[in-house]
Amino acid sequence: MASTHSRARMLLFSIAAVVILFVVLELTLRAVVSISVGYISKRQDITFEYKLWQMHLFDSFMGMNEPDPQLFWRLKPGYKSDFISIDSDGFAGPEIKPKQANEFRIFFLGDSTPLGLGLPKANLTFVRQLQTMLQQQLPDKTVTVINGSVAGYTSWQCRKQLELDGDRLHPDMVITYFGNNDPSINGYLTDEELYRQTSHSGWLNRLLAHSYIYQLLKGVVLGLKPTPTGEKTLTPRVPLAQAKENLEFIYHWCRSRNVSLVLCTVPTPDLWPPGIEFKIFTTGRDSEGRLVMASRMQQDLEQHWSLCLDTLLLPGRSDEWTQQVYQTAYRDLGDPGRVAELYADQLKASPDDPRLLNNFAVARWYAGQSSDSILARVATMTPANPVPFYNRGIVDYRSVRDSAKVYLDSAKQLDNYSLRIKKGYNDLYLSFAKSHSLVLANVDSLFNGLPENEYFIDHCHPTEVGHSLIAHFLTDLLRGRLITTK
Repeated sequence: MASTHSRARMLLFSIAAVVILFVVLELTLRAVVSISVGYISKRQDITFEYKLWQMHLFDSFMGMNEPDPQLFWRLKPGYKSDFISIDSDGFAGPEIKPKQANEFRIFFLGDSTPLGLGLPKANLTFVRQLQTMLQQQLPDKTVTVINGSVAGYTSWQCRKQLELDGDRLHPDMVITYFGNNDPSINGYLTDEELYRQTSHSGWLNRLLAHSYIYQLLKGVVLGLKPTPTGEKTLTPRVPLAQAKENLEFIYHWCRSRNVSLVLCTVPTPDLWPPGIEFKIFTTGRDSEGRLVMASRMQQDLEQHWSLCLDTLLLPGRSDEWTQQVYQTAYRDLGDPGRVAELYADQLKASPDDPRLLNNFAVARWYAGQSSDSILARVATMTPANPVPFYNRGIVDYRSVRDSAKVYLDSAKQLDNYSLRIKKGYNDLYLSFAKSHSLVLANVDSLFNGLPENEYFIDHCHPTEVGHSLIAHFLTDLLRGRLITTK
């Protein structure tokens, strides 16, 4: 019996010694080692392994973003700059006060467009203008518009944001304006897959995420892992089927709380050149100096496909950032006629090379020579490549506008390397609003026939005039509903 008690005491002493050692080591590491535990450490590895270059971009975008374990990133609470002022809850705009009895509160879920990216100041966005206009027309109500928009957000992130923040904000209406980031290529994971990879779902994982010992050991193990090889499948951040699920979640959240829901379609310019928007980010590296973007994307973006750029038609001519992006577009230098002759010589040896044919046609276009039939041939040879469709659209734009629109729209739908919504997503909003009897703000239709160089700064962000157009449209759409609501 004495031997049994002795063994028990030894076991207890051993356990106590291990616990004490663990605590001492943990406290020592916390005192002398400066590392980020939990989510940041884990996501750094996942970002590199799955080539999630947008995570690297948006984590600290313009200094106003910070990483977030639930939303991937969010606006940094309390951040202020000449462009934007962020409140203590991480929303663009003034501090949110307790809701008043006669207050009608709108919660805006969106991306960088309703945030105001591209404008000199974020308070010029149509979201802020909407609040001002509605308040002027409804003096007996207090109208508050909370702008939950964040640059780079997809419908998945907006859905998650509503789940996390919606109940404490007590909105009477939710308006969505997202979709430009959904079809964009982040790397090898969708947003939903990334969340599953980075979230700590079990109690043990949540506990270990706060341990420096665990993080230190994990870092050693990961450091021993070989660098990932081979090419996985690039995927959009939010496939169309997932976008529908996100809408379903938002719809049921609003319906269960008697909150009105308004869906916006999203406009984008047709004349924005494909395949150039991501080129400026191909050399992006993480904190350890490792290239983040997938090699397949880098290779695609660095191919020398010439573009027909009619600078008089392009948006963003006075915007410095957009000018830098335009400069990444490939164009042969020198006299266009001479360049066309050089390509003609190369085509004698490789008459069916689509890239040579495309560049030959573009050089002829710059030289004022016919090129449409050559571009039509290239389009049939490379039906998944947006460049020849875009070039054909530009060639036809000043003479055969209807034909040009078809080609330019085809180029936009094929452009996987940009932050522009695709037709399928806008069609989803249209059909979803109709089938669920929701209010639809067809913002996309507002810009039909308008000069893109006056209404868009770049691939998706409207100018001040464009924001004003949206603000007036939404005000007219919502004014009557707010009079009779709550």
